[in-house]
Amino acid sequence: MLIFEVRKFAESTYKRLRNPAKIYLADVALARKVSSEDSGRVLENVVFLELRRNTEEIFYFDEERECDFVAKEKNKFFPYQVCFELAEKNRERELGGLVSCCKWLKIKEGMLLTNDQEEEIKINGIKIGIFPVWKWLIADRKLIAHS
Repeated sequence: MLIFEVRKFAESTYKRLRNPAKIYLADVALARKVSSEDSGRVLENVVFLELRRNTEEIFYFDEERECDFVAKEKNKFFPYQVCFELAEKNRERELGGLVSCCKWLKIKEGMLLTNDQEEEIKINGIKIGIFPVWKWLIADRKLIAHS
């Protein structure tokens, strides 16, 4: 399979199927060639492939604000946002989507993956770990938080 679909996170199957799916490619080089030269989109595809290998299900969240991924493992959900660089111009959008998803899921933790930034911040009582994708990929970790 060359193409994977990620459906919207919704309580009903009807809502999931009614909303458009996000498309990811099985090969990052192919993704770069046919879909986009956008480094952020390629990074998002890399994160998708890793989540696909290590989680039961993957969705995207879109309720007023968007969060790139909601991964399900052992009946727990965990949100991931991906951006090449967290900067002043995209900070509100990227963090806002992640915080909105955490609130909707009623969890206190989320992760934002970037090209090379690392820090931990708290917004409205929600702990957000910001990590470089490369570090996240090689870490000995559980993909789902301990919430």
